[in-house]
Amino acid sequence: VQEALRGPTHLPFCAFNGGSDVWVDVGTKREGVQGFQRLLGIAPSECLHVGDQFLTTGNDHASRGSCPTIWITNPNETKSILNDIPE
Repeated sequence: VQEALRGPTHLPFCAFNGGSDVWVDVGTKREGVQGFQRLLGIAPSECLHVGDQFLTTGNDHASRGSCPTIWITNPNETKSILNDIPE
């Protein structure tokens, strides 16, 4: 899939083969976050991306340019972060 996407198109993508699972994100998390911000009419400073793959090879890396981010390692950390956000 990665090789096919490298063809004549210039679509950004992230593909991963984890052995028992495979996924392909067409586009990037940056495009997804920015689209979500436009849809909701919010500024980047009003948005927070929580993810677990912020290394340069991870699919969350691109979102770092579109809003503040928090790098988590498990669902319990996500729950803790959500509990810390004031209503």
